[in-house]
Amino acid sequence: MSSVPIYRNFTLIEIVAVMMIFALGVGIAVSAMRRIPAFVTMEQVMTEVKQHGAEARRTASCQHRKVSIWYDPENDCIASEEGEILLPEEMRIMAGTKNLREEDSKYAIFVFFPDGSGQGQSVKFELGTEMVTMVLSPLTGRISSKDGKTD
Repeated sequence: MSSVPIYRNFTLIEIVAVMMIFALGVGIAVSAMRRIPAFVTMEQVMTEVKQHGAEARRTASCQHRKVSIWYDPENDCIASEEGEILLPEEMRIMAGTKNLREEDSKYAIFVFFPDGSGQGQSVKFELGTEMVTMVLSPLTGRISSKDGKTD
């Protein structure tokens, strides 16, 4: 009785299927690194804005020069010399009656001076039902926030 040899190799279809699954996983990972995560909360964005404000105030004081934080429509972020704060696509940013996401050029939100003071108008950030107003104290140059809800 002759026995049929049993081969334990993978078929071409199985190898291609595994490679496609691997390529899909790599594609998802790379695209996720390029954009802001969907789970970014209003609190995280506000914390980063306050941190950038504190760093900008220190830089202005230590280097004896004016330092700004601005909205950059080209990169859709809030930027300063220290870096960028990426914003969720759904977030609305209002400076007075101006929707900053509709601006064509950079818009200075807060300006910090060497004496520790600052200048800027209140800026509203809205994400879903959450709303936070960021206000810069002209005397101390500190950014504070007021929470609110939108309807």
